[in-house]
Amino acid sequence: MTEQAGAPGWADGTVPPPARPTADTPHLQLAPLDVEILRLMGQDESIANVGAGVGVSRRTISRRIERLMTILGAVDRGELAAKAAQQGLI
Repeated sequence: MTEQAGAPGWADGTVPPPARPTADTPHLQLAPLDVEILRLMGQDESIANVGAGVGVSRRTISRRIERLMTILGAVDRGELAAKAAQQGLI
């Protein structure tokens, strides 16, 4: 599958899976969709607005936010956005 330029999802409309850190990538490298979610969260957008902005459901956004919170060790959305900014992810 190829990614469509400028779109957070793949050309067939599916959403790519989140990136996971590996031994080869000591720093977390996030999927473009995750970065866009974090960027919009940093602008204090609601989950509904984030979903509309990237073209995926609120449920998908909620799941990805929960996963990102686990990865970055955040306890809430505000801390998640702050940690993402501190780590240069957004």
